[in-house]
Amino acid sequence: MRENFNVTREDGRTYRYDIKESRKTAIASIRSKEIICGYKALEKSSGISKIDVRVYMGRSPRASSHYAIVWLHGEESYRGIGTAGGYGYDKRSASISEALADLGAAYDVRKIAGTGDIQRALEIMYKDIFGGECFIVEFHA
Repeated sequence: MRENFNVTREDGRTYRYDIKESRKTAIASIRSKEIICGYKALEKSSGISKIDVRVYMGRSPRASSHYAIVWLHGEESYRGIGTAGGYGYDKRSASISEALADLGAAYDVRKIAGTGDIQRALEIMYKDIFGGECFIVEFHA
């Protein structure tokens, strides 16, 4: 698994990956949250999960914040954590984008995820870090 490197896209722009373990503490009380959706990037040849994304939300009827955790699984495992609250935008994709930023993902991947095209962002990130192609699985609770 590649951890710290530059990648140049077809348009000639170069982006930096600086994969690292989150310095943030995990969601304070995951038991008070429920999973609302998630994504997995599975290696095509083996079906092994290499990127795991989960989005949580509070159980209260008034809960509006979304919490995302992104895990990378290679020789080492890394985690990024993100949150998004408030109103007027897609908090699911915003929390995932923040978790990708916390993890050290390239700027263009974070931007794509932030616009809601999470599957495409994960495919690009998988190819950059692990090489090859993957299957993206999306699930909802």
